[in-house]
Amino acid sequence: MALIIHAYYPEEFSEILNIVNESVDLLKLFITTPLEKEATVLNALTAFQGDYVVRVTENRGRDVLPFLDIYPSVKSEGFDLVIKVHTKRSPHLRDGESWRREMIGALLAREALLRMQAAFMNDRSLAVVGPEKQFVYIRDYIGGNSEDVGKLAKSLGISDDQVTDAGFFAGTMFAARAIALDPIFNLGFTGNDFPDEAGQVDGTLAHALERAMTFGALLLGMRVATVEDLDGDAVPNKSLQFSLSGTGGALRVTGRTLERSVRLWLRGRMPK
Repeated sequence: MALIIHAYYPEEFSEILNIVNESVDLLKLFITTPLEKEATVLNALTAFQGDYVVRVTENRGRDVLPFLDIYPSVKSEGFDLVIKVHTKRSPHLRDGESWRREMIGALLAREALLRMQAAFMNDRSLAVVGPEKQFVYIRDYIGGNSEDVGKLAKSLGISDDQVTDAGFFAGTMFAARAIALDPIFNLGFTGNDFPDEAGQVDGTLAHALERAMTFGALLLGMRVATVEDLDGDAVPNKSLQFSLSGTGGALRVTGRTLERSVRLWLRGRMPK
């Protein structure tokens, strides 16, 4: 299996290495990092016993553009199964650190890796797997991404009803069959399509692509499942809260009003 890691925060990268050191026989690491972090990342890898590649990428597009940048290298080496994680810190979220640890633990613990590997081998309909807690409806967590999500859906030939009913893994950490990721990669996005980094917490192409990572499974009629229930279909978590640091609120909008507004927007404003 190929493990793609965007290592923006070296301290958190070391935490990931500590976990995957137990599974070097199962994984090859494909690591992306900005130029100013490269030396620290390479230093952290000196004690790593497994196989890895490091690619310097532009500090743009959060973890999503680096993922798209290194994905062709993963494909060229013949990997069919891909795991995507990153050194999520999310300082704007009160629970950002616990989110990271929960997601990485769910995906990278050796027992989880073995279970996912077996599930993908035994069920060719399985396309994407991620942590149960982070699987949510797009309609409930569309945020400021309606326009870009709509354009992505239109480009892929996905209907408005499919978008309304689809889910995604918030935080963009998951395991997937490469064939289910190809449709997103084949859209051909480059660095010029992503805005300069300015601390954005929502409303960028990276945030829209986060919500679109299961679109390939929709196109192919394949399954999305959770690490906790690999045999069933993923059921969206309707109570996940994005708690803002320093506030008493949370970034969550749910219910029939938003569902209706998303449907109307998709029907009336997606590019013709």
